[in-house]
Amino acid sequence: MIFMAYLSGTKPSFFSEQITFNLLFSPIPDAFTSVDNFTMVKAAAILLFSWSALGDVSERGLQELRPFATDGCTMAPDGTPGKPNLWRHCCVAHDLRFWGGGSKPHREDADKKLKACVASVAGDRTAEIFFSGVRLGQLSPWKIPSKRWGNAWYNQPPYRQLAKAEISQLLDSLNALPIPSELRETYRMELIKRLWR
Repeated sequence: MIFMAYLSGTKPSFFSEQITFNLLFSPIPDAFTSVDNFTMVKAAAILLFSWSALGDVSERGLQELRPFATDGCTMAPDGTPGKPNLWRHCCVAHDLRFWGGGSKPHREDADKKLKACVASVAGDRTAEIFFSGVRLGQLSPWKIPSKRWGNAWYNQPPYRQLAKAEISQLLDSLNALPIPSELRETYRMELIKRLWR
């Protein structure tokens, strides 16, 4: 019954949540003759407890995401004259990480990944130029809205720990983004790791 309430999108009562909590943290009752049966019930309780926590976040109001936008390497070439898109994928991946946002360490990690990606296709010198450019760009008092850290979120501070429901919202939106599947899957794995921290 509690499970059906969650599936229908109805938030269960405090009493239902208390039952779930008791299942999670109580010793194995005599009624369960098999640890496997009790493990299954505990797994279901964990799932319900998790949905309950996500429900609380969504009640605060998950907002519609700003559409993802990329122009490749903003105000810089996407590659060399002979290979005009040589490192464009590095910039698109960086734009994707910028779109989702997160904490300041996530931002620093995004910039380091851009540098490593460019270095892998164009060498350390070009990578250092790109890295310096994005680090200087963060100091600018004026930001292009689609280039601001965490630009998927309207009216939010740039550096903040994303709630699990927000990370899930980003994950749900990935399939609709017009980006190469390799970049999508790499970012998907990064977001999933954040869910389990």
